[in-house]
Amino acid sequence: MQAAFHWIDEKLSPGLNRFSQNRFISSILSGFWKIMAFLIIGALFQIVSTIIGMISVEYQTLLKVMTDLTFGMLGLVLAYAIAHSMADFHGVKPISIGLVSVSAFLILQRPEFTEGLFQLEIGRFGTGGLFVAIISGLFTGELMGQFIKRNWTFGSKGMPDFAKDWFTPILPGFLTIISAWVVAYVLNVDLYLLIVKLVAPVLTASDSYLGFLVISLILVGLFTIGINGGVTFGIMFPLWFAAIGENAALVAQGLDPIHINTIQTLIGWVVIGGTGATLTLNFLMLRSKSKMLKSLGKGALIPSLMNINEPLIFGLPIVFNPILAIPFILNGAIINPTLVWLTMNFGLVTKPFVPLLMPWLPVGVTGFMFNHDWRGVVLVLILMVINIAVWYPFFKVYEKQMVEKEASEV
Repeated sequence: MQAAFHWIDEKLSPGLNRFSQNRFISSILSGFWKIMAFLIIGALFQIVSTIIGMISVEYQTLLKVMTDLTFGMLGLVLAYAIAHSMADFHGVKPISIGLVSVSAFLILQRPEFTEGLFQLEIGRFGTGGLFVAIISGLFTGELMGQFIKRNWTFGSKGMPDFAKDWFTPILPGFLTIISAWVVAYVLNVDLYLLIVKLVAPVLTASDSYLGFLVISLILVGLFTIGINGGVTFGIMFPLWFAAIGENAALVAQGLDPIHINTIQTLIGWVVIGGTGATLTLNFLMLRSKSKMLKSLGKGALIPSLMNINEPLIFGLPIVFNPILAIPFILNGAIINPTLVWLTMNFGLVTKPFVPLLMPWLPVGVTGFMFNHDWRGVVLVLILMVINIAVWYPFFKVYEKQMVEKEASEV
């Protein structure tokens, strides 16, 4: 066991941290965080639009414009945000780099110009163009960042600072735009269609029961060895947002959402109280015979209700604790994902379609905001009953150990 701890601490954890801190992976995640407020605004308009639609289809159509021009512009704004994050990593001024990335994103979409009209399918601006935005942001940020950092620019040492800001991005920005144009119009590559073909099988695989289970197991498994599952978000966010975006677009057309594997599904139903479904464990702690467990349970209750369970994971601890790690994995990586997948796959609960990302709302409320289906609230309650039954015997074993430890220290 000691050898395993040593390997995790010395080999696995540093490797995963280096991966998550890689400037490309980190810039993708940072780009999403930068635009999160913008996306929440768009999602709120979608919620309002859905409610208004119950009263008036005409007003719902008018409100849809605001959703389309906020969340529907996800790809466009993400191209800017990722390039901005890449510039931050290179330590150079980010605004010009972000703006050039937007131009590169538009060029790579291969718009048509006829009789003064700019023609481009609106879906390419949103989640449909998400992966083009990632490529544009990373390429622009890296090329321009390297050029500016190495002073391969037109800037002169004798220029005032405001003039340097004008001239420094010119050469790398010019090369970036030329590169995008060559790919789109000289090589005749439609990057959007190419990526759609490549990503479609990945989305399908991740939506399968096995795919959903594996993702849940990775997130929970990492926490049991003290590594925050968030290290995987740089890879998962693009897939999750592509899926929820497609669900939102289908619902807007009056169709049913098709994707289960979204971050909204995980937040709303799988991680009840946080990764590993620890809310009901927190309830058990409130009536514990152990003073330490009862005290920690009171202090962690409010965070647990908001899906924040680090106080329990590291305070009990669950990390490297074989007694509590078993129900942690059973609930968070097997039972909850299985029941959620089955109920959504067979239409018993509506799949999430609202692209809102607010994980720190009360348990049950989040799920309802994601799919507007009261059956989802019932599912949460059923899962909580099962979760507490799984936690109970393991908790009582651990509680007995803690009571004995406290008695020996008196």
